Amino acid sequence: MSGGSRSRQVATSASRRQWTGRRLGLRLSAFALVAAGTRVAAQIGDPGHGIKPSDGLRHASGELVAPIYEGWYRDEAGTLMLTFGYFNRNYKQELDVPVGPDNKIEPGPPDQGQPTHFVPRRQWAAFAVPLSKETERRLMAEKKTVTWTLRANGQTVAIPANLGPAYKIDALKEPTVGNTPPVLRFEGAPASGTGPLGTKTSIKTVAGTPVTVRFSVADDKRVLPMKKSTGVTLTWTHYRGAGPVTIAEATKLADGNGDGAVTVTFAQPGEYVLRLEASDTEIHDFHCCWSNGYIHATVGPR
Repeated sequence: MSGGSRSRQVATSASRRQWTGRRLGLRLSAFALVAAGTRVAAQIGDPGHGIKPSDGLRHASGELVAPIYEGWYRDEAGTLMLTFGYFNRNYKQELDVPVGPDNKIEPGPPDQGQPTHFVPRRQWAAFAVPLSKETERRLMAEKKTVTWTLRANGQTVAIPANLGPAYKIDALKEPTVGNTPPVLRFEGAPASGTGPLGTKTSIKTVAGTPVTVRFSVADDKRVLPMKKSTGVTLTWTHYRGAGPVTIAEATKLADGNGDGAVTVTFAQPGEYVLRLEASDTEIHDFHCCWSNGYIHATVGPR
């Protein structure tokens, strides 16, 4: 191995350690904010919050669902994007929290694309909130920020979106090798999408009748040093809608560039959203690289 190659590898390794440490710090900061909010609510003793401290045990149900602020990034047009995920501390309970007083994003309309159906455990960067230039300037001038408030199982947690430089994330390009998120496109949709904001499509179907949605995936297959490409992992979750949803015959892995499909059955009429996470990384490192896809379904009676 040449001296130049060794130098580049050492530089890459050092850079990755630096960024990994920074990202770990951000993750700990996010959880610290949630924990701090928990302590404040407990000290105040406000029965409206009712947050219970964790006892360290695995609970099937009854635990809180904490909104988590992942960080901010700018898209290619320079629009500021705020990304949020959540942590459902329950191991089995799935909760439905409609948009409203118990599930709202402020300032602005309460509905800014957040989930209303919460599956167990950690969901990373489940959605992004774009801010217009005018809104960004106003927030900075007034020293205010965007806050997601969520109340589940009688416990309320509110998480603010810090716009400071420490919360900038690499959602659209991993810094060491230049890996980018997979590009998603649903069949019949006008445009593709990438990153946390992702892309979406709309369908109409009837309760109890299986419906299939097709899509394509394109990936650059770039990987970190000492790693190999494992393709694009496709994970489906129930994102909105209170009725039972059965996800079947879903493509779970795409080898770089390829097509996929999912077949879903909605048990009851209503409005639903399914979320597809397309990830080409083994772990959610650097907050890159994965993309969200959303299927909005209007389900009529049989």
